Amino acid sequence: QRSGMFEIDKDLNIFSRKSIPSKFIFKEHFREWMETLVENFQSLTETYVKYISDDGRLIGIEKNSIKVRLESLLFLIVSLLQSIEGENKIHTLEENRGQDLHLMFLTVSSYEIKGAASSVKISQRKNLSEWMKNQLSPKMKILIQALGASLLDGNISDKEKKTVLDEAYSLLTELVYINIAIEYSAMHQ
Repeated sequence: QRSGMFEIDKDLNIFSRKSIPSKFIFKEHFREWMETLVENFQSLTETYVKYISDDGRLIGIEKNSIKVRLESLLFLIVSLLQSIEGENKIHTLEENRGQDLHLMFLTVSSYEIKGAASSVKISQRKNLSEWMKNQLSPKMKILIQALGASLLDGNISDKEKKTVLDEAYSLLTELVYINIAIEYSAMHQ
């Protein structure tokens, strides 16, 4: 069943093949891309706080607005990873008892995510507020710090590259799972 960013079947097999909009593609101008990343993160958090301030929950249009912002962050992170890793690479986001979750960079502007999602990890992400506070914000700050360190001197050392890749893949996995959790809960309401 397709309910948004991912196709999800009853066994939690997921599939998504997307083209990244040009405004999210990692460009030569690293500083501009970083500003876009920070702006999108701030937009997500501000929008979320605004939506839950009245009744403490997300419904309909509010949930869709959050999903659009999460998708923008996902595009930005995939684009960053693709710029470092190159085309036609496959990365295992998660090993799950032989049914792994993979990211494949198809071209500069397209990717595919497919595999099996963990029901345990989906259920751990049912509370969006806790997820944003305990997962998204800390991981985003670590990634921004790692990227900022490389921005200071204008190049990425091997150590910085490894840190950026590790943090970006970790953040991407979280973004995939929160999107799946939101879509899965919408399918079962």
